[in-house]
Amino acid sequence: MILSIIIYLLIFIYTFLSFAFVFLSDSFSWVFNLWHFWFYSGATVYLVLKLFIKPLRENTLFFETFQHEATHMLFALISFKKVYKFQATTSDGGEVKTEDVTPLIALSPYSVPILAIGIALLIYIVKEKYIPFILAFSGVLYMQFFISALKDIFMMKQPDIHRYSPLISYPIVIISLTFTVIFSYLLLNYGAGIIFTLPKIALMAMFQK
Repeated sequence: MILSIIIYLLIFIYTFLSFAFVFLSDSFSWVFNLWHFWFYSGATVYLVLKLFIKPLRENTLFFETFQHEATHMLFALISFKKVYKFQATTSDGGEVKTEDVTPLIALSPYSVPILAIGIALLIYIVKEKYIPFILAFSGVLYMQFFISALKDIFMMKQPDIHRYSPLISYPIVIISLTFTVIFSYLLLNYGAGIIFTLPKIALMAMFQK
């Protein structure tokens, strides 16, 4: 539970700081570089396949289910909870059984694109010529996460979300999704250093206006 509070509190704070930076800071500017191009190209390709090509749309169901259940499992392991069962299928959905369920474990598939993040981090260890492929694949995984999360939130009655009060689950999920959209752009624009410089820049922008 403590880890859930820490992570979602950080997401809430960084969402607020990100908006402050974008709308108040003179040092922010909208740009579109090659990193943006490769990441959003991967995301767009997946979106087109998902929406307009039926055979491929049906084949993506397994990967969406796998990413969903894998995210449950990964955050259970990060939370030092035992995982007793992992299942992902095309027709029968998926299931992960753990020794305990926290808000982070339950809501992570709708709020944290952990697989996209994991793949994106590879840019720091691979040769430069492979970075476009890494970013494009990360974009595919992000769009897969984003579409699946929206579908589960607004079209399906997911027991994970209804495990807690809607006054808790929906703000967490919606704010977290908003954070992934804006902060992914900032990371592609400014690099990982923005994680450490954002609080100072955003606070200065707010109090100097």
